[in-house]
Formats: sequence, C-alpha cells, structure tokens
Amino acid sequence: QELSQYPEEVEYLWVPCSFIAPDGPASVQLVTTGAREVGVVTMVPVRINANLKAETMEELIGGKKQRHLESFKFQNLEAERELQQLAGRAEERLRGDPWRSRELKAWVETGGVEGDLSPS
Repeated sequence: QELSQYPEEVEYLWVPCSFIAPDGPASVQLVTTGAREVGVVTMVPVRINANLKAETMEELIGGKKQRHLESFKFQNLEAERELQQLAGRAEERLRGDPWRSRELKAWVETGGVEGDLSPS
C-alpha cells in the first residue's frame, strides 16, 4: 500500500491461473497460536472462479485481428459494388450522349479505359 499509486486503495495479488476471486469485504483479525498472539491479518473471503472459457491474450489478439480482416474485406466488397454501379451508370450516360455515340463501340472494346474517349 505504501508503494501504490493509489495509497487509499488496497491491492491483493493472486497467483496467475489460480481461479481465485474475492467474494466479499475484507476483515481484520487477530491471529493466535495457542496462548500466544502472532499478529494482525487481513482476511479476504474468496471463491473459486473456474471460467475455463476465458480467452488467452493470444486468442484475444487473434480474434481482434480476424475481426479487422473481416471488416476490411467487407469494406472492399462494398467499394467494389459501388464502383460497379457507377460504371454501369457511366455507360448508360455515354450511350445517351449523341456526341460520343460513335466512339462508344471503341470505348467498350478497349475496356473503357480513361482517355479512350478523347475528342477526335
């Protein structure tokens, strides 16, 4: 407690993977052995918490990475869909343009690359 960043708080340290969790308020008790007083001890009631479904750090990081990749994949598919819609509308507008109708065939045959519809 003296070395803590928050001296008004008490920290209890548990052995990692011990499945022990605090279960109620702490109490101070006087400990004796026979007729002799040994000292004052803080007693903390605990319970066994065998949560075997808890993920390890590696599993948590792997899951986060997987969610990021799935999100990126979704964003790419959404952008591709929007670009295909825009391309379809551009082709329709080009067909309706009387000045460009003669160049439409050449534009479609070359794959619609930008710059193929330069004025002749």
